[in-house]
Amino acid sequence: KAIVIKPDSAEAHINLGAALRKLGCLDEAVASYRKAIVIKPDFAEAHSNLGNALKEPGRLDESVASYRKAIAIKPDYAEAHYSLGNALKELGCLDEAVASYRKAIAVKPDYTEAHINLGAALRKLGCLDEAVASYRKAIVIKPDYAGAHSNLGNVLHDLGRLDEAVASHQKAIAIKPDSAAAHNNLGVSFNALGLPDEAVAEYRRAIAIKPDYAEAYRHMVIAKKFSENNEDIQAMEKLHAMPDINNEKRMHLAFGLGKVFEDSCQYEKAFDFFIEGNVINRQSYDYCTDDSAGFINRVKDVFCSAIFANHKGAGCDDKTPIFILGMPRSGTTLVEQILASHRQVYGAGESRALRQIVSSYFTKGSGVVFPESVRQVDGADFERSGIDYIQ
Repeated sequence: KAIVIKPDSAEAHINLGAALRKLGCLDEAVASYRKAIVIKPDFAEAHSNLGNALKEPGRLDESVASYRKAIAIKPDYAEAHYSLGNALKELGCLDEAVASYRKAIAVKPDYTEAHINLGAALRKLGCLDEAVASYRKAIVIKPDYAGAHSNLGNVLHDLGRLDEAVASHQKAIAIKPDSAAAHNNLGVSFNALGLPDEAVAEYRRAIAIKPDYAEAYRHMVIAKKFSENNEDIQAMEKLHAMPDINNEKRMHLAFGLGKVFEDSCQYEKAFDFFIEGNVINRQSYDYCTDDSAGFINRVKDVFCSAIFANHKGAGCDDKTPIFILGMPRSGTTLVEQILASHRQVYGAGESRALRQIVSSYFTKGSGVVFPESVRQVDGADFERSGIDYIQ
């Protein structure tokens, strides 16, 4: 009615778009936001809201373009920076997502969701200590945010700080006792601590809250051995047989049932489930040979003789680390085991520390990603990053 009275009211069009989006009428919402932009091209909120409406159906590239337009008009638009970060994270552009979240936080330091999503992106990048710091900042801002405590627990688990992980998950549960995810995560940490009974109890609590929690079933069967059919197996089989179950849940159940039937020596049945789980899991891998070849060519281009000549003598002189480099399945693990048999050598496995260092020092929030970002690094950065690696 407002638009009938005043067709050139950009505010009416944007508010109509917001209502339509909440109703799930995304195409109509997009049309309303576009009308608002035609009337008022510098309406930053309209561009940002258009980005939100485009993001929901998975039109991520278009949503990124809309958020960037909103930011170009209004550089201190914290919500647009945050939303851009979310879209970039879904696209797998994690370094750029981190930069966007940091910009949102720079504008709005108490932006709890930005701290949490920054933590999630940093965790995916392997920057675990930085992820911990982000979650802790979110908790300082909002101490009763159960999700922040639970996410912090997951990163602490990744770092092997299992007692701290348990404490974080327990805080999440104290705040939100009906959080199935928190109970499941606590069970995972208990199991890693060698407490399978406590772990199974948490998985059962998660399933009691969310009966179709396939991942909790999978974790439960990993924590205990099954020798005969019981109610747990029957519940998993019943859930697996449901025609409307999504692929992710079906995958977890397939792997879980494979383990169950392996325990009871029903190997053919176990293999059928393992194969099903792997077929579904493979669909989630967005791997492209051309992309990998392109990345390798970029690495070769950046790491030419000139870059080594320019930085000759740069870095950290410490002789402590022994790097073992090799193609997969070429014997690197065996070499590590041989070296680690010496009492003065510790085998650290496939450490994530180097990736954390690269992300911290060789991006600098410029939006330039690795390996091209290495061209911007000076000798002092190499030295500091080496020292950090040793520490």
